[in-house]
Amino acid sequence: MKIKCLLVDDEPLALEALESLMQKIPELEILGKCQNAVDALQVIHSRKIDLLFLDIQMPEITGLEMLKSLVFPPKVIFTTAYRDYAVEAFELDVIDYLVKPISLERLIRSINRYHDRISGKSGLVDPGSDTSGKTITIYADKKNYRVITSSILYIEGLKDYAMVHT
Repeated sequence: MKIKCLLVDDEPLALEALESLMQKIPELEILGKCQNAVDALQVIHSRKIDLLFLDIQMPEITGLEMLKSLVFPPKVIFTTAYRDYAVEAFELDVIDYLVKPISLERLIRSINRYHDRISGKSGLVDPGSDTSGKTITIYADKKNYRVITSSILYIEGLKDYAMVHT
């Protein structure tokens, strides 16, 4: 079954680059491309979108603001040139956060995360743990860890890194 995708980015070249990569993955079906959040919202409300590839920095409404405005959002993979919004993005329970330029290998890993999420087989959570609360995914030591947000005591900024204390 095809994954119905919508691409949202205010940069036409970024849209073309992402579309070109996605065409190499046969299970992805691009239903549309939008250059702003307002147009994207119209598409989301009129069609069933499985996976939204969403830029963060856009005029008028940012990708984060757009996602927060949706009551029942599709699954989201952020595609951005900025690393600064990753924590906030994962707090919104996105599938992944891709930093441009995006490689085919990295895109395929994101699609695998999408499959894990929709099948409920995410290997990121210890099967015996209680995940009834909201969680974020943290990449560390070349692995992804799902952390229950209520277990976080504080987050310490360390230049290009962050230390999460639980």
